[in-house]
Amino acid sequence: MQKGRRKKQVVEPFPRSKQRRWNIKRVYLYGGIMFICFMMLIVGVYSFQYFQKSAELEKYQKELARIEEENKELEKEIERLYDEEYIEFLARRHFGLIKSEE
Repeated sequence: MQKGRRKKQVVEPFPRSKQRRWNIKRVYLYGGIMFICFMMLIVGVYSFQYFQKSAELEKYQKELARIEEENKELEKEIERLYDEEYIEFLARRHFGLIKSEE
């Protein structure tokens, strides 16, 4: 053998069984990544909807409280309308009526 000469190395491809395993691993890896992305998307969408509905619920609760307060005031007004003195007060105030003795 001569000095300085190297043997040619022959590069052999992976055996088919290892290629299949690598392809299967790749499929599982990409499938897992896609599944995780899909789940994150679903969680994100439902989280957004949850916070949106929470804000809407809070708005309607405030409106309900306002309407209930208005309803109580109207009930008080109805009770006062059965009082003779209040009816007289309204007649004087709105229509300028006076008693016959005045």
